[in-house]
Amino acid sequence: MKTIKILLLLTIGLFSCSKEDVQPKEEQQVDCNCDRVVSVQSFNLTNSTFYTYITINDCTQVQKDGTVYYPIAVGDCL
Repeated sequence: MKTIKILLLLTIGLFSCSKEDVQPKEEQQVDCNCDRVVSVQSFNLTNSTFYTYITINDCTQVQKDGTVYYPIAVGDCL
């Protein structure tokens, strides 16, 4: 009788599990018109602040640098 109860509990345990469907992760679409900012440094002058930045295009892997006079953040799109 004890083995029947153990087998019954194991059977119930096995049938109570449900199969989980695994969804493939969607690949993030890359915007080829966007140069992603990877580095920003700010420099303070007596009357203004300017920012030097480095960007990279995720499609072409081209790296550019430049200067702007308004704040930008790493990850922004230029």
